[in-house]
Amino acid sequence: MRGMHLPTLAPIPNSLSETISLLAERLSGPMPFPRLSFLLVGYMAWPEDNANRSAWMAGNLALLISASGAKLSADIEPQTLRAFEMFGGLGAVAELALHKLQDQLVRAQSRWLHVADIMQNIVDMDKDGRLRVAGGASISKAQDLTQRHSNTPTKTVYVTSWAEYRHVAHVLAAAAWLSREAHKQRGAQPGSIIAAALLAPEVVIRLAASYQHFGFSLLTHGLRRPVLDPDNLWRVPVPPEMLPLPARHMSDGDLSYLTTERRARPK
Repeated sequence: MRGMHLPTLAPIPNSLSETISLLAERLSGPMPFPRLSFLLVGYMAWPEDNANRSAWMAGNLALLISASGAKLSADIEPQTLRAFEMFGGLGAVAELALHKLQDQLVRAQSRWLHVADIMQNIVDMDKDGRLRVAGGASISKAQDLTQRHSNTPTKTVYVTSWAEYRHVAHVLAAAAWLSREAHKQRGAQPGSIIAAALLAPEVVIRLAASYQHFGFSLLTHGLRRPVLDPDNLWRVPVPPEMLPLPARHMSDGDLSYLTTERRARPK
């Protein structure tokens, strides 16, 4: 079992509409909790790479220290310290380290949305009262549903994305939903997953707990294993009162597909 090592979270509203408004209000502002934001993005981008996740955190913390104006001083020879600061100091070292991780972060973001789509499709299938899917809602059916929409990558891309980031699928689904709804409230173009993680990390984590609970409760057909692997998922803390799990009303086209080509039984 793996749990995210996170600082104490700030309180958030108890309704989905209020959490959406909270993120919408922050879309043009600074990060309110930068250390928490960077930690969350580190888990999201490098769920199985401790070394790069640590490098990401060290680089960003060094930038925060540099931006604060703090200076290194303890047990450093003054002439060496002056030379270090003359050549850019902590900021220069941090920017170099983060530059090497930037391409990896960009690639991760291109895969996150695929994983969030799969997770949300599983929720939608399970929660839609008009449908009882043969064998139950599943990862493979959710991946197949992505192929019904135009301009989507091939199923192989979704399969490989899920394999790489499935252990943070609950966080990605929460961030994707929150960002989309917050930008919709603002009348703006759809936002990015990373924007939600950077600007409202405490909200993303609390909503991720609802996806996490769902993913542990729903058993896959045949294997009888939870949709989200309880041994390897990066668990988020479960609050005393969880936010409602967002579920979309399935389109008639998707419903028809699942009840014909996937041979599901309508209720």
